[in-house]
This record gives sequence, structure tokens and C-alpha cells, in this order.
Amino acid sequence: MKKRVTYHLWTFAFSKLLSSFGSSVYGFGISLYILTATGSAIGFAVNLVCHTLPRAILAPFAGTLADRLSKKKIVLFSQGGATLIVTGLLTFTFISDLNIYAIYTATTFLSLFSTFNSVTLTSAITQLFDQERIQKAISLQQASISLSTIGGPVLGGALFGLVSMRTFLFIYISCYILSILLQSTMNFSLYRKNNQTKSSTLTTSLIQGLQYVKNNPLLLNLFLVSLLINFFAVALAIGLPYMAVERLDIQPGHFGIIEGTFASGMLLASLYFSIQKTFLNPLRLTRWGIIVASSLMALTTLPMLISLSYTANVSFYIIMGLFYGLSISFINTPLGLLLQRVIEEDVKGRVFGIMEMMAQGLSPIGMMAYGFALDRFGAVWSIIPSSLCMIAFTLLLLNEKQVRTHPIESSSATKA
Repeated sequence: MKKRVTYHLWTFAFSKLLSSFGSSVYGFGISLYILTATGSAIGFAVNLVCHTLPRAILAPFAGTLADRLSKKKIVLFSQGGATLIVTGLLTFTFISDLNIYAIYTATTFLSLFSTFNSVTLTSAITQLFDQERIQKAISLQQASISLSTIGGPVLGGALFGLVSMRTFLFIYISCYILSILLQSTMNFSLYRKNNQTKSSTLTTSLIQGLQYVKNNPLLLNLFLVSLLINFFAVALAIGLPYMAVERLDIQPGHFGIIEGTFASGMLLASLYFSIQKTFLNPLRLTRWGIIVASSLMALTTLPMLISLSYTANVSFYIIMGLFYGLSISFINTPLGLLLQRVIEEDVKGRVFGIMEMMAQGLSPIGMMAYGFALDRFGAVWSIIPSSLCMIAFTLLLLNEKQVRTHPIESSSATKA
């Protein structure tokens, strides 16, 4: 059994590395293609909406199916579907010139398959690993994503302008095929404890998941924080490439390095967490992570206020990216561990699906709003107020009383 879990651990991490790397290279190339083709933050924002809206709508249904059907089949079919979509887009480039409408369509369907894949894979962690290795699995998963996010933009920045978009699409397809082959060898029921209830209808099952969240004050509070933070954080997701590429004329290769440093910080933190003991109070770490990330988000506007040399601008964003990535890991990893511990096995898919919906719910509105705001008001007056709002809501919703009443020890004791 231990050998099987060890195999799961490294196969899980490496398959995630491959799929994330393919998505990262593809996403970087597509983003720069849209920016250079449209020259507007709105065009970039529309693609992000196409990526986010299906996740917000379909995540609860993806979670419900994850609790009712074979998790392994959902994971494999969803990755296979994504591979077919990009293969279709690659075929389209041989018939006609690539255009933003084809990209928007592909992004929408990729988001659909990605939603089913990510929600199901997250809910399967406690069935793949024993309790002692859950934190390590989450940390290695985050490290794999971070490592691919480092290499993806760097490779994408080096290739952009030198090769056609077909190369970006081919990299995506190759990585996903290898990831599917690896995940097909894993036993997704190794540590399944409860028999999943399948007698109820899909709608009834979804309602049961909503009631579970409603009756859990901790989950409700965390979902509200995710909803608000994800809305305001969109300012940086759209604002950074707009400031760097459009306003400061940073070259694609250098911008790829900047993007990679965000993941470098996340990678360092994830590797640190993978060898550490269980967190004493994950909510406290999460609160401070949000506060620090919000402050760094405001600091990214400094080159808009002070004239710096090209080298200074690139160096500044590299440093900001490293520390921002560190702060993001201090949000995601401890929070992920807490959720895996406190959510019951037979409702994990539905709860993570609902959380995905809540986290992404306001993002499409935020993307369009910030795309307009950046074009109309500029980066400074779009990003700094958003940063202040993130800090204010975090201090309000994750106050000291909330933090003190939800240490990890109590969660662990409940499950023991």
C-alpha cells in the first residue's frame, strides 16, 4: 500500500506538471497574440471572461458529478476533451488564419473541460493519499503548477514572434497526451471511505451540497472571502500585462521571465510546505497572505508613477513577482489543507464545485470592468483602490475571532 501511495504521489505531481506546462505555454502565447492583435485591455479581458464564466456556471455541476460518478473517468475524459479542442484549433489554422473569435471559442470549451478536471481532481486527493501525505500532495501539486508556470512563460516568451501559433498548440497537445497516459495508471479509489450516494437525482444531490455549505459557518465565510478577493484581484491579472507590454513596452521574452518569477515564489513556498509539519493555524497564514499580496499588488503601479529605465522596470517586476508568488502560496496551501480535513468525503466534489463557483462568480464582471477601467482611468486608479478593498474585506471577514476559533488541531481531532 505504501509503495502504491508513493507511486501516486510522484505520478500525480508529474502529470500535473505536464498538463500545467502545456496550458501555461499555450495561455501565454494566446494572451500575447490577443494583446498584439487588438492593442487593448478589453480584448484581453474578453478572453479571460471566456475562461472564467464557464467555470463559475458549471463548477457546482462538475462537483456533483464527481461525487456520483467515477472520478478517474471524469478526469481522463475531461483532459481528453481539452486535447481534442486544441487539436481542432490546430486543424483550423491549416484551413484559415487564426483569429480572436476562434480563440474565444476554444477558450470557452477549454474552460468547460478544465472545470470538470480541476474540481474532480481536487476532490479525489483524500482517495489517492493517506492522511499523513495529504499536505505533501497539495504542496507538490502547487509546486508542479508553479514550476510549469515558470517554464511556460519563459519558453513562450522566447518562442513568441519566432514561431507560429501552431507550435504553441502542438506543445499543449503533446503535454496533455502524456498527462492522460500517466493518470490512467492511478487508482482513484485507494482510500475511499464512504460509498457515494447515487440514488438521488442530480438536482437533489446539488441541493444537498448547498445545504452542507449553508450549515457550515466556516465554509460560508471562506466562500465569501473568495468571492470578493477574486473580484478585486482581477485588477492585477489584467493590469500587469497591460502595464508591462502596452505602457512600458517590455519585450515578450522579458515579460515571460516576469511571469515566471510569480511562480518561482510559489514554487519555493510549496517546496518549503512539503517538508513542514501540519500548520498550526491555516486561517492566520491565509489572512496574512492576502494582506501581503494586496500590498504588493498596489506596489506594482510604481513604474506608472515614477519614470524608471527599461532595466529597472524589468528588475522591479521580477522582485514583485517573486514576493507576490510567495504570498499566494501562504494563501492557497494552508487553506487547501484545512478544506481537505474538514469537508466530509462524500460531499467533497460538490463543496469544491460550489467554492469554485463562488470564487469565480464575480470575476467575469470584474474582467470587463477592469478592462474598461484600465483603458479609461489607467493602472494606478484601477489597481490601488482594489488593493485597499482586498485588505479591508480580509480584516473584516477573517477577523481575529474567526482565526482563533478554527485552528488545524481541532479539525484534525475531529477526523481522528
